[in-house]
Amino acid sequence: MYKVKQLVLVGGVASNSRLRFMVKKDKYLKGVEVFFPKKKYCTDNGAMIAYAGYIRKSKKLKKYDVEFSRPRWPLGELYA
Repeated sequence: MYKVKQLVLVGGVASNSRLRFMVKKDKYLKGVEVFFPKKKYCTDNGAMIAYAGYIRKSKKLKKYDVEFSRPRWPLGELYA
């Protein structure tokens, strides 16, 4: 549908050997160049979330309800 030419899998899930294997042999991805970082670099975003929380608290920025969630939050808005 989107005529994807390249795909990058990252994050903690990208360290999964079975996922890597299945993605490489997926018939729908034929002709798509797939990239995986080395497994040692495939970590979840827990450290980034902790750092963002630290920055927000240290700068006494607005607190959010625990129910608050925003996918694809631009990092540039971290300090807003």
